[in-house]
Amino acid sequence: MSISSALGNASFIHDVPFASQNLAANFTAVCDQIASQFTSPESVVYWPGSEDYALATEHWSLASSLPAACSVAPSSPEDVGEILRIVYATSTPFGVKGGGHNTLPGASGTAGVHITMQNFDDIVYQEDNETAYIGSGLAWDQVYSELQQHNRVAVGGRAIGVGVGGLSLIGGFSWLTPERGLAVDNIVGYQLVLPNGDLTDVTADENSDLFWALKGGGNNFGIVTRFTVKVYEQGPIWGGLMTYAISELELVIDAVMAFNEGQDPKAGVLAGFHVETSSTGQAFILAALYYNAPNAPAGMFDDFLAIPAVGNTVLPARGFVSFLGTYATPKRAGQRIFAENVNVLGYTPDLIRHIYSEIQAAADKLGAFSVTGVDATILPLQDTGFKSKALDTAWPPHREFMALPAYVEAQFNDAAQDSVVRAELQQLRESILQKALEEGQYPHETALRYEYMCSAGPAVTLDEIYGPSVARLRQIKLQVDPKNIMGLAGGHKLI
Repeated sequence: MSISSALGNASFIHDVPFASQNLAANFTAVCDQIASQFTSPESVVYWPGSEDYALATEHWSLASSLPAACSVAPSSPEDVGEILRIVYATSTPFGVKGGGHNTLPGASGTAGVHITMQNFDDIVYQEDNETAYIGSGLAWDQVYSELQQHNRVAVGGRAIGVGVGGLSLIGGFSWLTPERGLAVDNIVGYQLVLPNGDLTDVTADENSDLFWALKGGGNNFGIVTRFTVKVYEQGPIWGGLMTYAISELELVIDAVMAFNEGQDPKAGVLAGFHVETSSTGQAFILAALYYNAPNAPAGMFDDFLAIPAVGNTVLPARGFVSFLGTYATPKRAGQRIFAENVNVLGYTPDLIRHIYSEIQAAADKLGAFSVTGVDATILPLQDTGFKSKALDTAWPPHREFMALPAYVEAQFNDAAQDSVVRAELQQLRESILQKALEEGQYPHETALRYEYMCSAGPAVTLDEIYGPSVARLRQIKLQVDPKNIMGLAGGHKLI
């Protein structure tokens, strides 16, 4: 049986899928109604053609920046509640954007009412209990910068621009995961606007079922306006980005294999390939090296550092945000970006070689379809914190092993080629997972597999993401959102 047929059918809800509902014919009138009901003077509606609208609806991938009737920027939970009441009453599709880093079209964009959470940007460090209030409209690098002033850090995104809200609702792999677990493991409270517009606090003691569901359940249970998270003492770190010519592939593979043998939870590597298409035909290997101390132990990264490099930004005793900035992907103005998960249990030399050869072949093929580059990113992450934080969370559905959060990605220009690019990426995913299966790096038992929503494509099902958690999630969804108001938003939906 092929990997794709074993994985099943799609349960992704794209933008405006509600043919059976009486959708509002005039979304602009709905925007006017929302504006008239705002109670906070800081809440505002942005209209197409304005710079504020363009910034509010902008996503990392152009394919996710859909032409909404308006973008509304609420400044209070009460105004968020009013928006939800109005979109439900008018059957108007909506999207909710935090950082806008999701590459799946329709997940946080919409043709209806676009909600930008940008005004929920408070960061309050609570020294007495080592927690922080974090607004859902922030990016993680903003959180790190603020907490750095207190020599503290929270468990959050691995790249600049990743939003707090999205990552914190799907799981959240971090550079700190080997030490501290996932982002969801470190959330102790949610300020949540329920689908009916009411405001509630969700903790392990209050609304415990909903507390469990929000730990990985995505945007199915309302709109979170604030997270309460654990914070940890954090000093300077060691790290940076190494860039190599593709001719150094075998040496990089040796370095990754040597790193895999280590057991230090303070250490991390994020590696990958970038292959350009007919524009230049260039290919690079990238490796972000990280150690959570001012200096890495002798020998820890010697294999990487000894490889002849075309770029090296590694420094000791640098700040967390400074480190993230060494490998931040610049915004690709006007480019569409699609991604697909290739989550595996670990990496062998033959699997890494296969990943490179397959993305090279994909790049050669896709150059004729406006694609400019194809990437593969792998994360040989240690599972120490992931397993030790064996908490009761909706995602992952089990912690018998950690499915490493890897993905393949294509950057392209022409929307007319969406289906071609998506099909090629899905075929690429199939090939890599089949090779991983042969190498013993992908579970033979389908019940043990689970996907990560971060880069899950539209063909990935809820059962593949949540496994045995699906039934309980649906029960909670029915209790919290019996009218399926959150179904008016895109994403992987519980119906």
